[in-house]
Amino acid sequence: MHDPDFRLRRPSYNTRSVLNPIRPSSYSRRVYYNSNNTNTAPTSRTFSSEPSLKSLSNSSERSHTLLSQTVSTEASRQANQTNHLVHSKLQVVLIGMALFVFGLGLLVNFETLQTNHNAKAQISALANHSGSSDVPSQQKLTTNAIKNYQVAPNLPKYLIISKLSIYARILQVGVTNTGALGTPPDIYDTAWYTGSATPGEPASDGAVLIDGHVHGPTLPGVFMNIKSLVPGDSIQIVKGDNQTYTYTVNKVMTVPVNQVNMKQLLTSYQPSSQGLNLITCGGPFDKRTWQYTKRVEVFTSLSQSI
Repeated sequence: MHDPDFRLRRPSYNTRSVLNPIRPSSYSRRVYYNSNNTNTAPTSRTFSSEPSLKSLSNSSERSHTLLSQTVSTEASRQANQTNHLVHSKLQVVLIGMALFVFGLGLLVNFETLQTNHNAKAQISALANHSGSSDVPSQQKLTTNAIKNYQVAPNLPKYLIISKLSIYARILQVGVTNTGALGTPPDIYDTAWYTGSATPGEPASDGAVLIDGHVHGPTLPGVFMNIKSLVPGDSIQIVKGDNQTYTYTVNKVMTVPVNQVNMKQLLTSYQPSSQGLNLITCGGPFDKRTWQYTKRVEVFTSLSQSI
């Protein structure tokens, strides 16, 4: 049975707590004992239903710190992955560039060897054509060397083919020790065979025969394009006395080297008119024999002299 002096007072809610459906933030329960009871002194205890602001602040700071550490760790991990990926891609690019440079070097070396091989082949062919081991010079002639060139009055001096932009000196050649037709010492001059007729002679005395190089070791020669001449085109010869002779193309033909007819080349194409005939190398180059397989021949007849 309880002591009659014991009293329990229930907590009172203030107006704000009553209006708020949530339990009041704090309340006090006070217990009072009879003053006559000497064993127990009156005490007062206060209970709080919410954590203190300081505790919340500390907890929030710890959460923020943990979140920051987590974000920093994730960012560092992603940065490491990105750097590794970039490094890998860079290695692939560098390896690809190295392979490209290596392949390009091989291609350049191959083309250089091929060019040298073809140049040697052309040199050999030119030597075989002339019957001499001499290789024609590619040294460009000066304007004065062409302008001041002189020959005897009755000999051919200049060859002019306007269609092909040819204005070349005419040198003199004979036959080599092997019986081959001589050729000019360079790729820019032409050469008159001294065993043929001179310009202006009767047709019965034969034709004027002039040859020239189609190509040098690396550059085209004076007769590179005579194969493009057609019947009706004009060719002129200027003699040492500056008299000009105009010839009209009658025929252009390409024949195998073993079918060249020197007698035909030394004969006028038309019996009634003196002829001028040209010859040069042509056709494909045969690497087995190191020679051009054909010859280009142009036959013309005298049409005018001034």
